[in-house]
Amino acid sequence: MKASILIQCVACTQVKDICNELDVRSLCHKILQNVSMLLHADRGSLFLVQGDRPEREETVDGQVTPPRPRMLVSKLFDVCSQSTLQEMEKKEEIRISWGTGIVGYVAESGEPVNIPDAYKVS
Repeated sequence: MKASILIQCVACTQVKDICNELDVRSLCHKILQNVSMLLHADRGSLFLVQGDRPEREETVDGQVTPPRPRMLVSKLFDVCSQSTLQEMEKKEEIRISWGTGIVGYVAESGEPVNIPDAYKVS
């Protein structure tokens, strides 16, 4: 019973911390930290999709332009409970081709991947 109350208190504190944030980057950083803690994950990263879907074509001044290749881009990579937003902003952005690696597979398939020990994956 006491453990359940403690978990509820921690969750309330996390929700309050997130709700008081107005800056989007800071908010995303806090969400990553809290989700990582709730999932007992060592680290978390947020990738955003950049580029067009392959079937999408655009017309500019009567010319059909090919779609831009899709990439996964992250400025918040390897966020842990101790990391700060200032540390994250000093890191260079990470760009991964669509469908490449674990994150590319997850983005392409839409299926989650749970890796119990990512350090053992080569």
